[in-house]
Amino acid sequence: MARPSRSASMRERAAHSSAVLALLVFLVLSALGTVAPQAQTLRAGISTAATTPDPHVLDNGGNNTLYSNIYERLTRLDERQRVTPGLATSWRTIDDRTWEFELRQGVRFHNGAAFTADDVVASIARVRRMTTSPAPYVQFVRPIAAVEAIAPHRLRIRTAAPFPLLPVHLALISIIPRANADADTPAFNSLAAAIGTGPYRLVRWVPDEGVELVRNDAWWGARPVWERVILRRIPRDTMRTAALLAGDVDIIDQVLPADAEQLAARGGFVVHRAVSGRLMYIHLDSARERTPFAAGLDGAPIANPLRDVRVRRALSLAIDRHAIAQRLFGGLAVPTAGVVPQSFFGAIDDPAPTVDPAEARRLLAEAGLPDGFALQLNGPNDRYPMDEQVMQTVAAMWARIGVRTRVEAQPAAVSLARASRLELSAYLYGNSSTTGEPMNTLRALLGTYDPQRGTGAANRGRYSNPELDAMIARAEVTLDDEERARILADATRLAMRDVGMIVLYHLTNTWASRRGIVAEPRADEQFRAADIRLAP
Repeated sequence: MARPSRSASMRERAAHSSAVLALLVFLVLSALGTVAPQAQTLRAGISTAATTPDPHVLDNGGNNTLYSNIYERLTRLDERQRVTPGLATSWRTIDDRTWEFELRQGVRFHNGAAFTADDVVASIARVRRMTTSPAPYVQFVRPIAAVEAIAPHRLRIRTAAPFPLLPVHLALISIIPRANADADTPAFNSLAAAIGTGPYRLVRWVPDEGVELVRNDAWWGARPVWERVILRRIPRDTMRTAALLAGDVDIIDQVLPADAEQLAARGGFVVHRAVSGRLMYIHLDSARERTPFAAGLDGAPIANPLRDVRVRRALSLAIDRHAIAQRLFGGLAVPTAGVVPQSFFGAIDDPAPTVDPAEARRLLAEAGLPDGFALQLNGPNDRYPMDEQVMQTVAAMWARIGVRTRVEAQPAAVSLARASRLELSAYLYGNSSTTGEPMNTLRALLGTYDPQRGTGAANRGRYSNPELDAMIARAEVTLDDEERARILADATRLAMRDVGMIVLYHLTNTWASRRGIVAEPRADEQFRAADIRLAP
């Protein structure tokens, strides 16, 4: 059995304190949207919230949700991660390193300033300067060598090498007025500089907790239904469901399987589902000679067993992914063998690994660990659906092959900071594909850590394989889609054979709403109010 990280009494006190704190936060945030339900107001309970309105600082889910409502990009990714026009109406390649973009005319920023190519030049230049974030947007503009406004609504971009994903990457770069290009993050946090061209204007922001948006009636696109939008962070899954049932919100995200089943069976509510690009995985410290939370069964220090591919394979084979998907998630998760869903470009169609405890024990014995060893598994307890329960389940499965596992679940901000400082040995986390294909996921999570090249930015296990690096680099300059898809599939299979990390499942993006709301959850999990409608 997995050993808990704290005594039962400590866990009960912590749970009680967390519940009290969550209730207080909920009550405070209710001040953002305590009006009676109106056809023109959408009140959403969401699991994550923005850390800053500065659109060029930190690439994460909560931030991107906010940005996609108030800022726009040259291109857009639709709900299935396919590239569509945005502030650019069309684009073409002049040669294998030069692209031209025709920009949308008649667009104005929230302050009334006209949008031109100069705003794009200034925005990309600002992104280049924002390099200190743990998850910077600069990675998406690094291939760009030059940006030139050749006419008020025509842009030319040159890349240092052939780069097929340029239109995809530009779907992640928010455009701001050139007059605000020198503004610092506090200016955005005060809302003075938080100006975009998007369908909504930001009028209130409570850090990490909630925002209030007002419709931009001068937006160039189809007029959104909602005049006013409240995005309220309710981190506890059960509290989001309770808020929907109580009528305090109109729609919620990341619905637990049991709650989805209950809501679907009740009158007055609708459950909305779509396969998410969110991959849940376990990073293993495969680089250091010693790792902090692996030891002999007697507690004595041992050489890092996670450096041995046989041990990594044993840990992977011990996990019953299908049981996790069915029993924990009620089918609202998809076991995986790769890093993106099979519907994505360049994905592999291999079936998820089958649990095989006997083979796992054989591999441990072959690696010189016939009796197993002790390991600690870390991860968040407030970031993903049932994240702590998944860790406890994995720990129990590892225990069956002799790997005595202790679970330490902490708030995501704490556990992520520890993982980024390389303080952990095994770490559960999630990654959402931002490009609709495996390239950036492979590059960020499994590429060799190299800040100069921009690879391995989220590689918290410090896995390194020069052959994989070479394959990723080749895919990055391959303009032919068919050939690039083949390279990416081969690279994925190489990384999975070597168990650069243990992939588990893709989440199903599950929302629920009051009846009468029409919504299609996005693969990138972003919540875009303009896409949510009222039933005719």
